[in-house]
Amino acid sequence: MAGQDLTVDCTTMRRAAAIVAEAASVFDGGPPAAAGPAGAALGSSGPARAAVAATARSLQRATDAARGLAERSRTMSGAMQTTATAFEVTESVIGTFR
Repeated sequence: MAGQDLTVDCTTMRRAAAIVAEAASVFDGGPPAAAGPAGAALGSSGPARAAVAATARSLQRATDAARGLAERSRTMSGAMQTTATAFEVTESVIGTFR
């Protein structure tokens, strides 16, 4: 199959991996804010306490989901780095036989 060539831009792949890793640090923000003053502003009635508790649970689920996304992003970034390295090694080995 003379004339066919596969080119992989490993530099761009590594830059993309760095962007994904940076995004992971954004997804992995700090702990959720307490309901403090906003919760107190609703009053102390049963429905107000229930609304604050439901909001806190939703916020915790969203925080957990964001942290999961951060972990998956870090995994993807590492895989992209590994793939770039594998292509570079392959290219260097193939280059010696050309």
